[in-house]
Amino acid sequence: MKKVILIILILALCACPILFAACSNVSQRDLTMFSYVCSDDDGYEFFSYDVYHEEAVVGEMSMKFEPLKNRSVTLPCLTDASGTKSFDGVYGTLFSIDLSMTNGDAITSRVVYDSDFTPIFSYKSTLIGGVKKDMQVSYEGKYLYTKLYVNGEESSSSRHKAAGCYDNEMLYALVRATAVDNSSYSLSFTAVNPLTASADGMTISKVGEVAESVKVLEPTEYTLPEGQTKYTTPCYQFRIATSNQYASTYSMTVAKARQTVKNDKIDITNVKKVIVTITEGEYKYILKDIQII
Repeated sequence: MKKVILIILILALCACPILFAACSNVSQRDLTMFSYVCSDDDGYEFFSYDVYHEEAVVGEMSMKFEPLKNRSVTLPCLTDASGTKSFDGVYGTLFSIDLSMTNGDAITSRVVYDSDFTPIFSYKSTLIGGVKKDMQVSYEGKYLYTKLYVNGEESSSSRHKAAGCYDNEMLYALVRATAVDNSSYSLSFTAVNPLTASADGMTISKVGEVAESVKVLEPTEYTLPEGQTKYTTPCYQFRIATSNQYASTYSMTVAKARQTVKNDKIDITNVKKVIVTITEGEYKYILKDIQII
């Protein structure tokens, strides 16, 4: 089976297993995504997607946004003797991506960024075709440092200037933080390959609008009319292009309106800029659940 390649998880490419950082030249970033609907104490915003290939579900992907205002997290670390690194409440958010496929492939990604959207640290583990890779980027002063392990053995490390750089892991977070309703929307990056020191361009552009239908599975957090099994919402459509020779053009849709979500305590109606679908070649990720804790 052809391997799934998440655009934000480009470093999982089997043909070229590399670790990216990205420099953004976007001017309209407005950080509205950081007005969290969830609790600042121990809550989170969670989005899960079914992965489809030729109409069949072949996996699941989730993304999670957790404010770190009043809590701490411990992540794996390749450069610390303890094998871990802790981040306390002075940091802004932990952004997590988890992907599991029915063929056994899996990806785990964690990014910590500061309250002003400055990345601090990222860790990623991939298991693709039986090959395990562990990768991290740490931001220390003027430089960021990359480290890559393959099947437990160090494969590469590098240093780059950190000013204005963002991990590719943060692509979805960057999209949610920008003004997606801007008529001239454009988001551009330079993705740095630490193995070759070359740069790959990446551009996200708005190409139109489309109505997306999401099949809602039970139990559901959506409020739907009785008997209705699909939720349809107008979306902005975006094209994602990269000059990386091992990738191609992808697309995604983002809900135009705030989405109504329920939790156990209260109706929540202001979840902004929800990513509804992601299309990558033969694969499509379709939103199936939103949880606000």
